[in-house]
Amino acid sequence: MDIMENVMLKEIPRELSVCAHVLNNNSESLVINDLTKDERTKHVFELDNPIINKSFPKFYAGSPIITSNGYILGSFCVFNSKPKSLEVSKIEGLRMLADQFIDLYESTKEDYDRGDAASDQNVEKINGQYFSSSTVLFCDFVGFTQKTEKMQPGELIEILDTFFNGFDKIIERFELKKVKTIGDAYMAIGGIPDLNSNHAERTVLAAKEIFNFVKGINFQQKALGNDPWYARIGIHSGPVIAGTTSSNFDIWGDTVNIASRLESSGERMEIHISEQVKVLLPPSMNLSDKKMTTLKGKGEFQTYFVNIE
Repeated sequence: MDIMENVMLKEIPRELSVCAHVLNNNSESLVINDLTKDERTKHVFELDNPIINKSFPKFYAGSPIITSNGYILGSFCVFNSKPKSLEVSKIEGLRMLADQFIDLYESTKEDYDRGDAASDQNVEKINGQYFSSSTVLFCDFVGFTQKTEKMQPGELIEILDTFFNGFDKIIERFELKKVKTIGDAYMAIGGIPDLNSNHAERTVLAAKEIFNFVKGINFQQKALGNDPWYARIGIHSGPVIAGTTSSNFDIWGDTVNIASRLESSGERMEIHISEQVKVLLPPSMNLSDKKMTTLKGKGEFQTYFVNIE
């Protein structure tokens, strides 16, 4: 290797750097199997520079290095001189290595700034932490507005309380964390703080039990001469910011939005999951065939329904 090749490998201009694309990848890992063909990187090889063509990698996989308060510092990456592919388990391993790096960095840098104190003591401060992997569950009741028109306020509160108390126990049983309820919607999350666990599987199993609980309540409603209740569930896996205000736990990020869109685009008494959830589930999980679903404001996603029976 001559001097110029050595410089090219050590000091690549940002406009040629593949790592720059990781920083704009919604905080998710990036894998490019063949840099010579990918639209984001093929222009580098079209320069027809012999040094670049010889020394520039052909395969790239990187995971963003993100601080505990959500700032991207760079990427933890691997590359190869030949095009190749990477298994999902190894991509997940790359993400875990990036997490371990930032944990070590923050634990040894004593003067690391984890956020400025609120200048106004009357302003409620959010204490948030970034989690690179989590699974968010959204549950909503179908036809809730129509039910509110037929029921007394006291009856409505009582039945919702029955449902949500049952959901709480199920979420606790599967070692997930309740986020909040908004009207008739219920939100929970897995992977906080155990982000490297089987949180996707436990969230799907909890969703199945939530539907079993709804069915059980419906037997009581039928006996009382009341209409049955039906729900939809959407589940998505990805990074989130999780934290607390002075009184409440909450989560933020696009993963939350996508889980909500999966719920609203789902079907009655069905668990609607994304491809990102599917790849984290064991092969034994029974799923429907893949389909393309348009999520409002998010475009097309590969999605599945979990076969409950």
